[in-house]
Amino acid sequence: MWSFQPTGPEEQNEGSKLDEFFNDQDVATSLVRESLQNSLDAKRPESEFVRVKFSFKNVPQENIGNYCNSYETQSHGIGLAKHLESKDLGKYKLQIDKETTRCLLIEDYGTLGLTGTTDKNNAWSKSNFVGFWWNIGLSNKPSANGSHGVGKTTLTSSSQALTFLALTNRSDDNKKYLIGFSNLPPHRIEDKRYRGYGRFGERDEKFGLLPVSDIQKISKFESSFNIQRNEPGLSVLIPWLSKDVTPKEIKSAVLADYYWPVLNGQLVVEIEDETRESSILIDKDSINELAIDEMDEISSLVAFAGEALKLRDKGGNPHYFAGIDVEQKVGLKGAIEGHITENCLTEENLKVAQDVLRYGEIVGFGLCLPVQKREKGSQPRTAIFDVFLQRDEKTKHLKIDQFIRKQIVISKEKSGIAYPFSFALLVAEDKDISDYLRIAEEPAHNNWHFKRFRDEREYTSDWQLRFIKHRALKDLFSLLSGLNDEDSIVEDFADDIFKILEPSEKGGEKQKQKRKKEGRNPEPKPEPKVRNLALIAVDPISKINGFRIHPSTHLRETVEKSPDVLPLVIKVKTAYAVLKGRNASFNQYSTLDFDLSKSGGVSVEATGGVAILNLDQNTIEAEISSPEFTIEAKGFDKVRDLLVKVDS
Repeated sequence: MWSFQPTGPEEQNEGSKLDEFFNDQDVATSLVRESLQNSLDAKRPESEFVRVKFSFKNVPQENIGNYCNSYETQSHGIGLAKHLESKDLGKYKLQIDKETTRCLLIEDYGTLGLTGTTDKNNAWSKSNFVGFWWNIGLSNKPSANGSHGVGKTTLTSSSQALTFLALTNRSDDNKKYLIGFSNLPPHRIEDKRYRGYGRFGERDEKFGLLPVSDIQKISKFESSFNIQRNEPGLSVLIPWLSKDVTPKEIKSAVLADYYWPVLNGQLVVEIEDETRESSILIDKDSINELAIDEMDEISSLVAFAGEALKLRDKGGNPHYFAGIDVEQKVGLKGAIEGHITENCLTEENLKVAQDVLRYGEIVGFGLCLPVQKREKGSQPRTAIFDVFLQRDEKTKHLKIDQFIRKQIVISKEKSGIAYPFSFALLVAEDKDISDYLRIAEEPAHNNWHFKRFRDEREYTSDWQLRFIKHRALKDLFSLLSGLNDEDSIVEDFADDIFKILEPSEKGGEKQKQKRKKEGRNPEPKPEPKVRNLALIAVDPISKINGFRIHPSTHLRETVEKSPDVLPLVIKVKTAYAVLKGRNASFNQYSTLDFDLSKSGGVSVEATGGVAILNLDQNTIEAEISSPEFTIEAKGFDKVRDLLVKVDS
């Protein structure tokens, strides 16, 4: 039976904001991320893997109607259906009078079930049962993937009625319990006001609302929805399923967000559509083939992650470097900063790693960081995490970077690498580093936040978090490729666009200004110069191992307004990248690399309103007379990164 508590005369008007934690994700993605996270957290120690089954089904209305009643008492005498019809619910108002109800059944196996005390008054206990059914904003999972006690909102958000029912078989006492939860907004029925939260259970005069434990009632529930909960685990039934949750969307979300535990054999997912008599199984043997039907980014990422796992787990692979200690330096403000420099690797290993990245293969590193808790008697521990990089000619346009803590993809953390690359993956599976990062994680597992980390005051320092978020992937990429953030020119044949600015009155040169010491009456600061829009763009073209120079849309618009902008003379300089950075790359250019003035190597072709004035070693000088033109340079070394610099 359902129980919705009426509000008191002095309670404030307040709606649930739980769904705001997940409003950046679509419904299916949120549902998959949270439900699979909960199941993986509940894995039994003796289980080889966790299996989760998503079953789509149409249920007769009379079956679901039996679970819409409430208690025939003065306080709780209104059924769920009546609550769902309240005008105050707005878009959540629902009439449940159809012949069949579209439902989703989510069942996990190889798990513990909702273990622990059922006493809600012990909210801070480690009871998974209390955490799932009663707690909001409190967590009972100190070392798990989730730690905020708000994940259940994704289950209710997947229902048009914001409601779910759940049956658990518990591994600790072999008992079965049936419960339900509804996350409706506060609402009125006639002249009575109700809180949004409602729960399904059975009422006890002494203990209040308890889970349904009667064997006959539970058997009836199982037969009504074709559930066989004979082993420990959890079965969640989501009635009046959102139209946005489909088998295809569930599959895509599993592949995008849980490819890592599937590939390493920790997770198996089955998706069954009873209405169409179809099913698919996602495991380590089938995931690559299933990913082919997805977007190129997903299929490529799954393939990359599989190869990265083999690289790390086979043992003895010369392209995986374990035990790399992060170098600690004292910054300008006296704070410790973490870095990966050439001192972290032997000269021989550094050369091997650079060559591996250069030739488009996967290179991996096991990085080590010291972490220490504040609690008395705590000693520093070495936390380990993995980094994998690839820069392959065929996939450098993808620029896919991801961070994984345990099995969860931290979806909005990015590497910050400015240059084209194929994949950059950071995986923090080790318990010490996972526990450390969990402190900084927000409820939807999208980001790691410094304020959240500092407010918890659980660890002695946050430089490790700063290193993982901002430096780990960038430092390694820069060290191996020789490209760093100070380089203002983007390199090689990827999808980045290179641009030049409109020439200024003084030829575009920056004028050095002496900084005057400000006195009591300082001179007013000049207005900052507005950066002009780009007139010319440079696109990399991997098919010809070169690049194309062409007009930007702004050039055409500018010529229409001010025809005297043309003719415009430009100089294009090119050079292969070297480890010491951009300036060194151009300074160390050699005609042995290529010579634009000679035939038989790199060729340059101009079409439309442009004339080549001069080709000299690594420089193209051209005069643009019309806003319709192209210059193509092709035939560069496909395994080397090319820097392109355009001056006017």
